Amino acid sequence: MPTQHESTPARGVTLGFPRILFGALLLLAIHAPLAAQSVLYVQNGGKFSQVIRADGAVPYVYEDGKWSADMDKACLLKPAADYLPLVVTVKNRYFGKGRKAISEDGPADVIELKTGRFVFNADFESPVALDDVFLVLELKGKDEDGTLYLWGLGHLAAHTDRSVSLDRTVDRLLTGLHCVVHVFVGGQEALNTTMPEARREAALDRMVASRVEALKDGAIRPLLAFPPEYPAAVTSGVKGQAVVTFRVDPRGRVLEPTVASATDPAFGVAAVDAIRQWRFVPRVSGGVPVESMAQLPFIFDPPS
Repeated sequence: MPTQHESTPARGVTLGFPRILFGALLLLAIHAPLAAQSVLYVQNGGKFSQVIRADGAVPYVYEDGKWSADMDKACLLKPAADYLPLVVTVKNRYFGKGRKAISEDGPADVIELKTGRFVFNADFESPVALDDVFLVLELKGKDEDGTLYLWGLGHLAAHTDRSVSLDRTVDRLLTGLHCVVHVFVGGQEALNTTMPEARREAALDRMVASRVEALKDGAIRPLLAFPPEYPAAVTSGVKGQAVVTFRVDPRGRVLEPTVASATDPAFGVAAVDAIRQWRFVPRVSGGVPVESMAQLPFIFDPPS
């Protein structure tokens, strides 16, 4: 059984970043409450409650100041406004009828299930430490509604692969089966790399636009942001710093990042590589998003 939380459910993102520190703006962006694109609900005593975490295939909800797992386990996904602004990388993924890996270069996720079983394997990696992580595999057939399979991961350490290997029985035979991967953090769905890039970009555009709509004037602030990795090329135990200059366009995308200064070139490279993947809420003037220049310092502490 998982360890019970003392008060309220965890938000899922571990703040503080012990390896790299880079300003208060990022902490505000990650700490802000955001709805997920999908929310998982489980039947709980005649009603449906939001799933916050999972222990294996057991869903947990948090209501009336306590955790509960005494449920009928009938789950469903409901749409909501936003994804959690975080991208979880999914690597070495395959989904099929046996242990043989299926290439992701082809139609890897469409299979014919006639044995009543499927196998799902993948490695998951996050740029920041996460708690209360769980997966939902949504199996969709050609002519049928999706079937949901839940699996709890618990904690993900930053920049560390977490392998998942599932072998499950399907309750009915499906043809032309497709597997959609959902990654949840503390009950909120995060972006993940199994999603087509165009879909992720469109989701981020919507998230930026919704925040711009609420502003008449405002400075830039990060929406999707994470610390760079401490560069392997730097001698262990060395602290460092890099300052990056860049433009933020009206869609909040980072353009032309350059190193303004760095105590070691490797720190500058690591900072630029990270900032290229960030997304901001752009500067707003008179209710209109506008392009602006920005500069951000990164302080690198060596791994402990």
